[in-house]
Amino acid sequence: MISRLQSAFNFMLDAFLISLCLVFIDSKTTIALVVLWLSLNAAAAIVSFFVFLKVPYSLNVAVVIALATMSLAIVSNASVGVVLLFSIVAVYRLHMRFSTNEDSFDSDDNFLFKFCLLFSVVLVISLFNPAGGTSETLYAIAIGLVVFYVAARMLCRYLQAREEDLSILQLATFLLSILGLSAASAMLVFAIADEVRYVAASLFGRIISIALWPLAIGMEKMVDFLNGLAPEEQKQQNLEKLDLEETVNKPIDTVQPTATGIPFELIFIGILVFLLILLVLWLRKVKPKKEATKKAGDVEIERFAAAPASTSPNSSALSYAAIDLNIIRQAFRDFERQAAEADKGRQKHETVKEWLKRMEWTASDAFFDTYDFVRYGKGQISENKALPFLDEIKKLKEKYLKVDV
Repeated sequence: MISRLQSAFNFMLDAFLISLCLVFIDSKTTIALVVLWLSLNAAAAIVSFFVFLKVPYSLNVAVVIALATMSLAIVSNASVGVVLLFSIVAVYRLHMRFSTNEDSFDSDDNFLFKFCLLFSVVLVISLFNPAGGTSETLYAIAIGLVVFYVAARMLCRYLQAREEDLSILQLATFLLSILGLSAASAMLVFAIADEVRYVAASLFGRIISIALWPLAIGMEKMVDFLNGLAPEEQKQQNLEKLDLEETVNKPIDTVQPTATGIPFELIFIGILVFLLILLVLWLRKVKPKKEATKKAGDVEIERFAAAPASTSPNSSALSYAAIDLNIIRQAFRDFERQAAEADKGRQKHETVKEWLKRMEWTASDAFFDTYDFVRYGKGQISENKALPFLDEIKKLKEKYLKVDV
């Protein structure tokens, strides 16, 4: 549950980053494009969380979710091109976020640094943008992001600390305290901002006037000298010449070209549909680690009694190049059962990696990759992956559970 929740949170963080690039676009929708984008992505994140919490991730399901949620933009009079663009970006980000399990919420790839950098760049550009309201939209995005980021991280921390009897009331208290202190600070700054700005401008202007006072006399002399270089008659002739050039070069009404009748909008929509198909085909090749190779390895000559005694699998079953996944699953279930009997079991909300980290048990990365494949895969697994996985389970029992296997 926590890994899927973190995937949904990171999906929304990506949406906030992309929203900064939409503030300059006017798509003629009834709802502001930024608000529409964030709302549809929130819907996609919620639907994806509940769907992939019940079923393993599938690219086909992700495409259906993206198209279904982004198509709601039509209600806001969005064009087909906008819907397709939203869908392409949503499909890609759903695949990147939900195709693998997120280890922790800290794995957000320096999100705050990226957001601050992009926000600064867009804010500077907005200062030169003739369209009004851009800065207010940027500040609204920043405020919404801060609230979402704090609430999401605190919720993840709460879910990770539930076994320590942390109540939901404490979570709400902490969240309201943080947001309340932030709001109080913002109101204080807003109340005194004008006075501080006026005082700072007055002091800065006085300092500049004092620093440049010695140059004032020299600047006046230079201005008088430059004005005296040209006689009055020459100035008048130059002015008359400029007036004459303006009348001669007055623009003549030009005939507007007629429309060529080329369906540019349909061509653009066709290109977007083609790009969406290419993206889906490309993402089918980008497999997550848990779905990595399913090919059987080379045939092993040696035989190992790798499965626990309680499972009692036929030794002949392990002599093949591929092992049935149910054997591996049963071995891991026995490991979990014995750990629970020793009061070292996994909590319901924990992933395997979180469980081993809490117990300070060491395991290789290949162990977790094989576990993901065994959990979500079907059919069989090659011996060169299954046998090391079973061997690590055996070592964990011998080292931490004191069980003879």
